Amino acid sequence: MKVEFFIYNNNLLLNYYLESENKDDLINRLKNGDSRNIKGIYHIEFNNRVEVKNETEEEISFCVGEIVGDYIRLFNEVFGLNHNFYFYKEIKIQDKMFRGAYNVSIIKRIDDIVEDDVYIGGNNDNSLPLNMYMKLINSFPKQSEIYGYVYYRIASILKEYYPKAEKYVSLYDKKIKTIEKTLEKVLSKNKEFEFKDNYQLAVLQFKDLLKHFEYLLQNSKLYSELNWQKEINNILQFIYPKYIIGLQNIKIKGIGKHDKIPDFVLIDSEGYVDVMEIKKPEAKLMSDKPSQRNNYTPSRELSTSVQQIEKYILCLNRWGSVGEEKIKTKIDGYNLKNIRIINPKGYLIIGRSSEEKLNRNQLDDFEIIKRQYRNVAEIITYDDILLRIKNIIESNNKKTKL
Repeated sequence: MKVEFFIYNNNLLLNYYLESENKDDLINRLKNGDSRNIKGIYHIEFNNRVEVKNETEEEISFCVGEIVGDYIRLFNEVFGLNHNFYFYKEIKIQDKMFRGAYNVSIIKRIDDIVEDDVYIGGNNDNSLPLNMYMKLINSFPKQSEIYGYVYYRIASILKEYYPKAEKYVSLYDKKIKTIEKTLEKVLSKNKEFEFKDNYQLAVLQFKDLLKHFEYLLQNSKLYSELNWQKEINNILQFIYPKYIIGLQNIKIKGIGKHDKIPDFVLIDSEGYVDVMEIKKPEAKLMSDKPSQRNNYTPSRELSTSVQQIEKYILCLNRWGSVGEEKIKTKIDGYNLKNIRIINPKGYLIIGRSSEEKLNRNQLDDFEIIKRQYRNVAEIITYDDILLRIKNIIESNNKKTKL
């Protein structure tokens, strides 16, 4: 009972080679409402039937999937799936990709485990590489392993009465250890290769990001405050991936009649809300001259910005569940069940902190001030961001050479 897969008119066809069965009889039974389970896992009905040019009397073709963009989508009803499975259209589809020993549907077992649609190969952000999928397929128990397990279960009971049965237990244990070692070796080698490719890609991405960020710093005065904030928020979400959403123009219910509008309301992957203020690099951080006690104090812009964030946090906490619902109405296309305002954190992006901008004493006092304000807001300078991007590039460069 041989099957093959091929693409025909933008559809994935299953070509079924008949053995002793009459083709016309099978078609008539399907017409009359019967269905056919080919190899026990491909559920075929008459509406799957496709007549293909040059089809012989010994073969019959059925449509089991379709090309959608760059992927082949399998028909759920044919494979008995709850989630959609997409295979990159350049992949040569084969029976062994779906079927294990004793006609067990491997793809159905995967479907039982996953919680989302599955992409194999291609450039989808969540796709499983084809070589990893095939490693999974090849690691599925073979007939000899299943037979061995049967003997193992029987022998584990009988060994108390028939001591010679013990050898089947030890044989199976030995076989499993060999399989695990082989699989671990293959997977670790494969992961190293994949990570290496990903590190190389990351280096290129972050080098481009570094050029763009350096351009922004050199030309910050050409940007309006609003556009500057958008640019910086995009960069921060890339290098600090905790936050998946940055909302502008969210009006927070204030105290009395004074509502607050932070630069960004940040939402992380679990729905927790924080706030961020973004000032330009020209913003002053520290006083130019030390006080009578030889201490540098925070600039008015720095202290005012921290105070601003403190008010946002106070208003957010008071806003509570009403605010959570209000923010939720502003979110589309994100799989977040709840928005949570619980002890929000503040971020302040402001100024330059390199030694070209601040002297050593100013830097030391600035560090003290950052620590003092930490219970209100994390203060991040543009030089902190610059250093982070460079460190990411250096780290990924080292990993590509491992």
